Amino acid sequence: MRTRHSLSINTSAYAASWNRRVAAISMILIGTRPDMVFLYILLFIAGATTTGTQIVANAYVSQYYPEDMRSTGIGWSLGIGRIGGILGPTMGGVLLTAHLPLAVNFLAFAIPSVIAAIALLFVQQQYGFNLPRLRSEPHKKVSLN
Repeated sequence: MRTRHSLSINTSAYAASWNRRVAAISMILIGTRPDMVFLYILLFIAGATTTGTQIVANAYVSQYYPEDMRSTGIGWSLGIGRIGGILGPTMGGVLLTAHLPLAVNFLAFAIPSVIAAIALLFVQQQYGFNLPRLRSEPHKKVSLN
């Protein structure tokens, strides 16, 4: 039986996974040299889905950690995201100096989005329905009588 809690986890997992897929597809399409209007639309979609995925990931990660460790889990998630924020421009510089075709450059940035989408699906498949046993037990009330 699905609870309200597991439904919200499934929703955030699928939202994060779909965001990553849409980001990857839009980045691949940017590399095909579309016309200017379609390029702007793709850039908007790629930016919104990559930024939105990190926001959804915060809600998603918080559901898998016990309450007393939740801030640590979100901190690790944000920290890994920051590493990507550092490595992304570095990778862009390396790709530009390699003089690769434009499509290959955008494909290289789409691959991490595809990997992240697959990882989110595996986490959901592995832990999605066993969540109640992973959460910390509620504190018991102590009677002084």
